[in-house]
Amino acid sequence: MQVLKPMLSTWWVHFLGGVFLSLCFFSLAHASNLQLQDQKIKAGLLYNFLKYTSWPAHAFDGSATAFEICLVGGDALNGAMNPLQGRTAQMRTINIKRIDNADHLATCHLAFIHQSQESDLAELMAAAKEHSVLLISDIEEFSRKGGMVEFSNSEETRIHLYLNNPAIAEAGLVVGTQLTKLAKSR
Repeated sequence: MQVLKPMLSTWWVHFLGGVFLSLCFFSLAHASNLQLQDQKIKAGLLYNFLKYTSWPAHAFDGSATAFEICLVGGDALNGAMNPLQGRTAQMRTINIKRIDNADHLATCHLAFIHQSQESDLAELMAAAKEHSVLLISDIEEFSRKGGMVEFSNSEETRIHLYLNNPAIAEAGLVVGTQLTKLAKSR
């Protein structure tokens, strides 16, 4: 009987270890699935902002036939926006590009600011004011810090939209009621 006790306890430890690892992998896979779904929803919202926002005429020079979406500081949506490349919104082709500083905002119509750029927000916002760029981010309190559209995740894993209406109006942009009905103002 003494021989069985060490074997059973070793078996029990391996069994519990396997169960624990399985639960960890399941949790990671579930979290990864939620994050991917979250990124796809945000990409869809970005597309809707292109469709239902009006830019002033000066935002497009006479030859511009594309909407320039700029990913500032990296792709915060991990490629979820890639399917938008080449699609159209408001009869304009969508072009997605990465930029790394405020100097390149002049060519953008919509800029999604990566969380890594939080320390550069003041510079980015100042540069965007000169060019009617719709600034969007999932940086916490982005709309309170002067950003125009904030994607915020709540505890129940829902995405909330916050609009900074004065900043949007100051840039000469008009966000359609299709989106303002979904958003909260700050």
